[in-house]
Amino acid sequence: MSQTDSKYWRAFYVKPRHEKKASERLQENGFEIFCPLIKTKVKWNDRWKKVQKPWINGYIFAQVTEEERMQ
Repeated sequence: MSQTDSKYWRAFYVKPRHEKKASERLQENGFEIFCPLIKTKVKWNDRWKKVQKPWINGYIFAQVTEEERMQ
């Protein structure tokens, strides 16, 4: 395995509030993704709702090679 074939964990900036969708699409393409989620309670107009939000807004983590990162 050459150095260009080595996979490293990288942080990728994505549009805020698109973290879950971006990680799903990358997983469909075969990438190993880490997008930590936390459960929170959010007050809507008429009720409280439990939702999962990204722990780090605007970022996801993926294990990729240097060539894959450049794409």
